[in-house]
Amino acid sequence: MRWLAVLVGVFLLTCALLGWPSGPSHAGAGLPDVDVVLIAEVRDTAGWLALHQEVLSTSASSTKVLRATLPARTGGSRSIDIEQPRFTVGLITTDGKAQVKVTVAGKLSPSLALAVVTPFQQAAMEIQAGLVGNEIGLAYGLSGVSGRLLELYFDRP
Repeated sequence: MRWLAVLVGVFLLTCALLGWPSGPSHAGAGLPDVDVVLIAEVRDTAGWLALHQEVLSTSASSTKVLRATLPARTGGSRSIDIEQPRFTVGLITTDGKAQVKVTVAGKLSPSLALAVVTPFQQAAMEIQAGLVGNEIGLAYGLSGVSGRLLELYFDRP
C-alpha cells in the first residue's frame, strides 16, 4: 500500500514539474471568452490624454492589454487584464470641471476569468458598500491614469 502512495506522489510531482495542465487553467479549456465592460470617470485629463494617445498610436493587431486595478479591503488590490480593449470616450462639460467618461470593452480569456473575475467583482462590491475608496487604476502600455469606477459588467455568451 505504501508503494502506491509513493507512486502517486511521484506521478503528481512529475506532472507539476512538466507543467501538466491541471486545476483552474485546465478547467478553462473549451469555455468561451468572458466579455467585460468597464466605465470609469477620469478627472486627470493630462494623464488621460497621454493614455489615449498611446491607444490611438497602437495598431489594431496589437496584443496590448488594458490593466484595470481596484483597491481591496485587505489592503492590497485586484486587477484584470482586458484583452482586445476598445475605448469609447465621452467628455463631460456640465459642471465646469474637466471630466472624461471612459468606457472600455474587451475580453478575458476563460482560464484568466476563472482566476480573477470573482476577486475583482468582490473589490468592486467593497467600493459599492463604502468599505474602500472608489479609485480605479487604468494602465495601457507605458501610460496610466486613475479615476472612479462607475459601472462594471461581465458577460459570458
